[in-house]
Amino acid sequence: MKNMNPFSIVLCILVVLCAVSFLTADMPIQWNQAVFNGFGMNLWDINCLITFEGHLYAAAVEVSTGQCYIWRSENGYDWENIDIGSMGSAAIKTMGVFDGYLYAGIGKSTGAEIWRSGDGLNWDLIIDDGFDTSNINIYSMAELDGDFYVGTWGNGGGQIWRSPDGLFWQKVNTNGFGNGSNVAITALMEFDGYLYAGTNKWTDGCEVWRSADGTSWARVVANGFGNSDYNDSLVDFEEFDGSIFAAVMTFINGFEIWKSQDGINWVETASPGFGDPVNTSATYTWCDLQEHTGALYASTSLSRDVSDGGQVWRSFDGSTWDRISDYGFGNSSNVKLFRSEVFDDYLYVGTHNHNTGCEIWTNKPPVIDVDVDIKPGSTQNSINPRSKGKIPVAILTTEDFQANTVDVNEVRFGKTGIEAAPVHYALKDVDGDGDLDLILHFKTQETGIQCGDTQAFLTGRTIDGKFIEGSDSVRTVGCK
Repeated sequence: MKNMNPFSIVLCILVVLCAVSFLTADMPIQWNQAVFNGFGMNLWDINCLITFEGHLYAAAVEVSTGQCYIWRSENGYDWENIDIGSMGSAAIKTMGVFDGYLYAGIGKSTGAEIWRSGDGLNWDLIIDDGFDTSNINIYSMAELDGDFYVGTWGNGGGQIWRSPDGLFWQKVNTNGFGNGSNVAITALMEFDGYLYAGTNKWTDGCEVWRSADGTSWARVVANGFGNSDYNDSLVDFEEFDGSIFAAVMTFINGFEIWKSQDGINWVETASPGFGDPVNTSATYTWCDLQEHTGALYASTSLSRDVSDGGQVWRSFDGSTWDRISDYGFGNSSNVKLFRSEVFDDYLYVGTHNHNTGCEIWTNKPPVIDVDVDIKPGSTQNSINPRSKGKIPVAILTTEDFQANTVDVNEVRFGKTGIEAAPVHYALKDVDGDGDLDLILHFKTQETGIQCGDTQAFLTGRTIDGKFIEGSDSVRTVGCK
């Protein structure tokens, strides 16, 4: 082998590094639609997206009536509507998780409400008068040092209330931090031992306040980050790469994103509206921030006087941004990408769509429903949970799915579909239709199937990364 000169070696290394950098920075995102036409009800807005106890929750509102609905999904694609009764009589503005409960803040002119649920299905009203009747909305929620904080929209200025258990509450700031023009606490977040509060202030620009103990507050940003005429509302905080980022709603030239490493000294991270004419030409704009897999994502919202929709942007360093979605995901009526959330290691983005109904988009590949046959040849699928043996489970080949495309290393089977990995597998025709099916065997004791269970589930992926899931009935025996 001939010796390479040092210059050639260095050049090769640089080429490789540049190629890796290019692939990382410009990695394409394949977006898939997870919700259509406002959950089939033509609901306009996804007001909230939040993860709780293995489900993704979405709060959606019918703008014309103010009626609110909560939907949830275990896999991000199949959704169930939760019966929330009178709780749905007004829009949910924010949701949070604290101490094993899911909380929802609801705006009402007679006094905002706070509801909570331990299972996501059954909800209890814990605040029914906005703490006092001047608070007509709950806009933000956060946790600091084991206490739960909520921020309000109040007629005399935004308030912050604190609770150790979700039941006993005390106010921890003066109304509007002493200025009634701070009408709302629009964002709350803990960062580096401080609780940060962002405000909506129409008169001379939004503010940022912080507290180490939740009661003593100091202002760290005034006058809308220096743009007092147009930066009216701080709409979101997010932590990324050792800094706190703040997204600001702006009424000219496009939203702004600011960051700080110490919470006191702030710098703008990008051109207003990312310099995109669609964003800078809108009457008002803002964005939602979300950290995901080593990058910061910004989902933008626009006023309805533009002909294009909101977009998703991504930055790996918090300063250089690239657009990674079509405008409105290809639908100009998706003018606002209201909320984003990370669920099951994938990013979800909810939209406002006043034409065909709100949508949810994700970078998670679609889930394929597969035909599963537990104990092929058996009609009752009897399983003894105490057995030390194995359970055969077949994934059937159909007109729409080839069983030989399954990555067996990704398959799991059991009570919920995440328990047991296969200990043996083979391709064979188990249903006599001439096609090769995939038969897998699982140790009974690893499946988590218990006496009284009537169904078992299988999940996995195909070789090219698509998700699969299926289920079949079971009958447990030997339980007496």
